Amino acid sequence: MRHTWARAGILLTVAIGTVSCVVGAKLREDAKLIEKKIASARERGSYRCAPKELAIAEANLEFLRYELEMGDFQRAERHHRAALENINRAIEITDPNECAEKRVLIMNDRDGDGIGDTIDQCPDEPEDVDTFEDENGCPDPDNDGDTVLDVDDKCPMVAGDPTSHGCPIEDRDGDGIADAADKCPDIPEDLDGNEDQDGCPEEENLDSDGDGILDKVDACPNEPEDFDQFQDEDGCPDPDNDQDTVLDVVDSCPLQPGLAINNGCPVADRDGDGVNDDVDQCPDVPGPAPKGCPKRVLVQVTGDKIEIKKQIMFETNKAVIKGRISFEILNQVGAVLQSNPGIKVVIEGHTDSVGDAEYNLRLSDDRAKSVRAALVERGVDGGRLEAIGYGESKPIASNRSSKGRAANRRVEFNIVQKEGAPSAPETP
Repeated sequence: MRHTWARAGILLTVAIGTVSCVVGAKLREDAKLIEKKIASARERGSYRCAPKELAIAEANLEFLRYELEMGDFQRAERHHRAALENINRAIEITDPNECAEKRVLIMNDRDGDGIGDTIDQCPDEPEDVDTFEDENGCPDPDNDGDTVLDVDDKCPMVAGDPTSHGCPIEDRDGDGIADAADKCPDIPEDLDGNEDQDGCPEEENLDSDGDGILDKVDACPNEPEDFDQFQDEDGCPDPDNDQDTVLDVVDSCPLQPGLAINNGCPVADRDGDGVNDDVDQCPDVPGPAPKGCPKRVLVQVTGDKIEIKKQIMFETNKAVIKGRISFEILNQVGAVLQSNPGIKVVIEGHTDSVGDAEYNLRLSDDRAKSVRAALVERGVDGGRLEAIGYGESKPIASNRSSKGRAANRRVEFNIVQKEGAPSAPETP
């Protein structure tokens, strides 16, 4: 009897091992199939039109292979199912005509002028490429149409007179009287029917500085008005409109008094805490003078991220934010976004690997959405915020230790659009 039981145990062990080998072999073959589907999806352009589904499929494929190596076929099967569902979804919603990279067809160019024959109006005559109607593919021997060919025209882009080598007859004051016959070549004739042929205006119509304001009402008859929409009617130039000692020619804010070190513009205060940005060590987070930083700086803008120095905490297995530090972080992130209206952010939720992968994915997505809602409550435009959960697919530490799992349970703020680079607050 004892021998019978021993033999049954051996047979059961062999059967279990055989089943495991069969399951493992099938999952490995399926992993190769999923890998081919991912490659196909990338060629179709899923990285543009279905980035989320593609990323989840790739992450689950990696976990599938890892669990196969570890011999955990149950977890491997879950990752297999998630990878297959997401890559099929990515392929389904990806239109290769809209998403895939376009290929360029090289056209024929018989005359070798760089313009394809299909759009070249003169395919057998090369364009002369002289910055005049070069896009039509036809040479233009007389650009300005003044009957003087460009090869002989000293002013090929300006219609002129053949007696002046194709250049306009000089008339500096633009009164229609050539300078050679104009007794006042720099002062336009008033053409009032009184001695108009001499090129000089009569005394009552004199405008010595040629600014269009007659001398009799011009406060500066020998200095032309600068016409910059600031006191233009007096006839006097105003080199420093806002009188901030920064001349208008180099003043970036000519109608607002400012500082020379700021190109004549007033110094900004992005976070509205009363401490100007030029001395504010935390220009994106409100704080008291003199440094402009809060008592505790929990947020820092670095490159393409808004980094948080503590974790946002949630109730266990819920998307409910908890803890004073969490709300302090949200207040500072909200202040950064409000003081930098040109940036848009993706809020990412992440979990550790404890529990079901699909459950973790949903939980991380709910937590990211909860953070987004909290920022909207703090006055941030929801159109600048996108929330997405990645579950356990993007660990930053090993899930084998409690410390690593705690690091993986996190929220990240990634900047995806930036108009005007925000300054990074420094710890005072």
